[in-house]
Amino acid sequence: MEECGVRSNDEEKKDESVDEYTLFSALQNLWLTASCENLLDQINHASIECRQPNSVDHLKQTALNSGDRLNLIPKLLEIFQCHNCIETQLEAMSVLSLLVKLDKPGPIFAKLNADGISSLVKLLSSPYDELAIKSLQILQKCTLFEHLLNCGLIQELAKAVMVNKSRRFLRAVTSSLLLIARGEASLRNEIVIDLLSIVAILIHYDNVEILADILWTLKYLTDYRDEDVQNAIDAKVIPRIFDILASGSPRLSMPALKTLGNVVAGNSRQAKLVVDMKLLPLLKNILSTKSYALEQKEIFWIFSNIAVDESGLLQHLINEGIVLMTFNYVHKNSYVNNDATWVITNAIKHGTETQVIQLLESYNLIEFLCNTLLIYEDLQVLYNITLAMSALLKKIEGLPDLSQDTQMNVMRKIEFLSKHHESWLNEPANQLLSLINIKYGEKISQSC
Repeated sequence: MEECGVRSNDEEKKDESVDEYTLFSALQNLWLTASCENLLDQINHASIECRQPNSVDHLKQTALNSGDRLNLIPKLLEIFQCHNCIETQLEAMSVLSLLVKLDKPGPIFAKLNADGISSLVKLLSSPYDELAIKSLQILQKCTLFEHLLNCGLIQELAKAVMVNKSRRFLRAVTSSLLLIARGEASLRNEIVIDLLSIVAILIHYDNVEILADILWTLKYLTDYRDEDVQNAIDAKVIPRIFDILASGSPRLSMPALKTLGNVVAGNSRQAKLVVDMKLLPLLKNILSTKSYALEQKEIFWIFSNIAVDESGLLQHLINEGIVLMTFNYVHKNSYVNNDATWVITNAIKHGTETQVIQLLESYNLIEFLCNTLLIYEDLQVLYNITLAMSALLKKIEGLPDLSQDTQMNVMRKIEFLSKHHESWLNEPANQLLSLINIKYGEKISQSC
């Protein structure tokens, strides 16, 4: 019995024979169209001529033989480069599409070479959508994105989207942008700027499929460098991302959140920009209404990065009541516990003494940390809490106001964690124990 979803050799051979028959039919159509336009010499291969009695047999041979198929490519390119008959160009593009489907992309694009790829790129500006779409679909099969970029792909796409193109063509464009943005090629700064010029146009389309591709493209373009984040800011796409996120579209929320998360994770000036655009009230509102667990995790990741920022953005989290909301999520929602505790940990570690005192006085911070330590068994949460407790003890004076039983239970839990077999967990627990012994050793021992 075959596994579900696994294709047998017989099925693959059957599909290949179907594709070969389709190619044969496409060659016939191209041959007939070219004959009517007196372009037959452009596609003659071996002894294929309309006057020859065995021409159909030769077409069949061409469709079946991979070597003959590759030799068709220069003939097809000549049609694209030298003739403006749309019917013939469309038939030639159908043949080329089938060649790419039947044979490995490597030999196909090697045969196309730079001139051939440039010809396909120029067809993106064709007034005939079908021709432009098929050309773009073929170019998407090329894994050498750097080669495509050097042939002016982005510049041609930028010209194409400026004219009145169909939604189907724009969908092909956005899928291409996404492929380039998440590809392994390191994009030069000028290429990123050119890509963003297209994104800045298409992000205003009211179409979920187009917007999803555009937002994921932005996410990948802003993943690593502050310079790329600034390019996105300069392209003036950030306000539109706010509008899309506020619309509540489930399909668009994740890429929108991830892109804004990348901006927050940039430099302090970039993070302050989006915070000043009222990012926190928007995210708080999303959390307060119906939101998915993955969205919640992404939102708390953004909060934790804001808490780390050195320009004082933590105060915005405190003023908006987000810290208190985070406390509630830690004890109510197990899926985001880790992400939520990171917000608290970073707030304590990177907050000023005044901010930490504000948290102590307003939210009973010590009791929260101790209860979380005692209640949870999730190792990552416990790691975060031990870091938070160490950071807190370094910033406060005097012994925390805890009952004797709570002190005893907390010490036992920390000692247990200090002996855990995972070093990434026992090391911060041991550091916390040392800090407690140095700062409160005698008082703790008397209490316990």
